[in-house]
Amino acid sequence: MQDGVSIGERAVVQRSVVVCGTSLGPDSHLLNAVVGDGCRIGADNVIANGCCLYPGTVLGDGSMKFREFDRVEGR
Repeated sequence: MQDGVSIGERAVVQRSVVVCGTSLGPDSHLLNAVVGDGCRIGADNVIANGCCLYPGTVLGDGSMKFREFDRVEGR
């Protein structure tokens, strides 16, 4: 992770790239993902399986969930 990244409570970042100025909401999970600079990811999102978010992407609470990620059942 780069400087200026904000990670919410109980959020998890695994094997992912998170670029400066990004915020990740509470209870969200990144796994094998790339998040561009200045993204705003709301609470309770699951971003996985090689997903890449363009810089400046905004995701509301619970707007992205993968049913399965890395052989683990999603939330």
